[in-house]
Order: sequence, then structure tokens, then C-alpha cells
Amino acid sequence: SNMTKAFSYVQHFEKPLESLLPPRCWLVIRLDGNRFTPFTRHLTKPVDERLRQVFVHSARDLLRKENDLCLAYCQSDEISLVVRKNSDWFGRRKEKILSHLASGYTSHFTKRVIESA
Repeated sequence: SNMTKAFSYVQHFEKPLESLLPPRCWLVIRLDGNRFTPFTRHLTKPVDERLRQVFVHSARDLLRKENDLCLAYCQSDEISLVVRKNSDWFGRRKEKILSHLASGYTSHFTKRVIESA
């Protein structure tokens, strides 16, 4: 189909730009929240316990889903995730790991926000 051809064409340009993360070492991936001020305007300051719980439970959900992760740490609107030393997750392709974790965390976070409303 035309869509398949277009996708293959785009992938052709992605390959040379991909960067691989070093093998056999721990990786710490930090996901940073974006534009949380408008989102949190009506919440309790300095820390809204319900929102903190959403962050923590979302990180835990992602940690449980992804076997290549071994630790998650939440600080403010940032999440640090540790990838196992011997992991060959996505061939250690940086862009793939980052996009997967960002979308996965966002998905868990959105689900938890809706559930807590």
C-alpha cells in the first residue's frame, strides 16, 4: 500500500540518525514534565498529595510493565528510570527507548489522572 511505502521511506532516513547507547552499563533516563503550571494551578501547593500519588503510581505501573527497567524515582515533575546494565532493549537505540518510555509513562499518567478525578 502507499502508506507502507511511505513508512519504509521515512524509516530509511531514521536509520543513519539513530544513536546507540553504550552496552553493558546502567542507563538512567530522565523524563521531564512539560507545561505543568497551567495543569496544577488549582491544586494544593507546594505538593498536592493526589498528584504526587498519580506520579508515583504511574512510574510504578511502567516499572512493572517493562522488565528492562529496575528502578523508578519521582522528583517534582521529573521521573528517572534505570535500565538494567545487561539490557539490550530495542538494541539500545536511544531514540526508540526514549520515545517508548515517554509515551508509556504518559499513557499510565493519563489513565491515573482520569481514575483519580
